[in-house]
Amino acid sequence: MVAVAKEPKQSRVDEVFVVICEYARANSGITPTTRELAKEMKLSQQRMSYVLMRLESLGRIKYISRYAYKVVDSEWMPPPNAEV
Repeated sequence: MVAVAKEPKQSRVDEVFVVICEYARANSGITPTTRELAKEMKLSQQRMSYVLMRLESLGRIKYISRYAYKVVDSEWMPPPNAEV
């Protein structure tokens, strides 16, 4: 019998971080609201707030105001044909 190593399951915090990054990539760097994340992940807003606090304590996101946050070490680049 051959033992097959299972890939470790992604934690909820990691799953949420991936969703945030994908959303920001698709929306010109704008991150989703707590309500949008909670709906997407099928969690309560209170639980999602906890997960976001956990991401902040891990240094993966940074709050820039009460409701707005950004992914740490990320930068949105405008399209090449945009006049900014």
